[in-house]
Amino acid sequence: MKKHFRLPFDRTCIACRMVRKVDELWRYVRHPDGMVVLDSNGVFNGRGAYVCQNDKCFELAIKRKAFSRAFKKAILGINKGVD
Repeated sequence: MKKHFRLPFDRTCIACRMVRKVDELWRYVRHPDGMVVLDSNGVFNGRGAYVCQNDKCFELAIKRKAFSRAFKKAILGINKGVD
């Protein structure tokens, strides 16, 4: 049986489910206070959720409640963090 494997730098967008390189995605993390913020430098610890670098996927992730599902916890707000 053939095993499927991905390179460690590929991640899946939580909105459109496309597999992309890490540098093509925005990484969001959930702070202990319940806020979701952009981790632009990759310095925050913990579980990350990846979204394509476009507004369409970001809005779709909010509409589908993909952030709550990705973090397995309720979220209190989202700070998009980009213009």
